[in-house]
Order: sequence, then structure tokens, then C-alpha cells
Amino acid sequence: MTALTREWRAFRDDSPGERFEHHHERMRHQGTRAGAIARIAAGIVLLLGGILLLFIPGPGLLVMLFGLGLVGGESRTIARALDRGEPPVR
Repeated sequence: MTALTREWRAFRDDSPGERFEHHHERMRHQGTRAGAIARIAAGIVLLLGGILLLFIPGPGLLVMLFGLGLVGGESRTIARALDRGEPPVR
């Protein structure tokens, strides 16, 4: 089982309202600084791409959420905001 698969299963099994902060904690304890920078850059690119997709046909909100999830793995503030927003959306 790959690290990505293990992380996805841990993220999926966390309870709503806590999963993004738990993901952030797991990301803090693994990986390198270069990996963190790459995840933040990929998250920002996805976020900007999602904003662009809002104006043309495509899954803009979904792409934006993936981007925020990547950035939330590196930012406790964003992870907490995503945790606060998840239960009402569900």
C-alpha cells in the first residue's frame, strides 16, 4: 500500500470537522521542506484553476476544494477553516 493510499484512507476515516486538522498534523510529521513547497504550489495552481473553471463549464468548485485541501495540509489556519465549514456543507 502506498503512502498516498494510506493517507487517503486515514483522511476518509477521520470524522467530519476534524479531518483537515488531522491531515495537517500528519503532513507536519512527514516529508521534506521541498515537498511542502511543492504541495503548496500545486494547491495554489488548483485553486486558481478552479476559479477559472467557475467562469467556463467545468468542475470549478471541486478543483478549488482539492487545492484548498492541499494547502490545508501545510497551513493550520486553512485546515481549521475547512474543518469548520465541512459539517454544515454535509
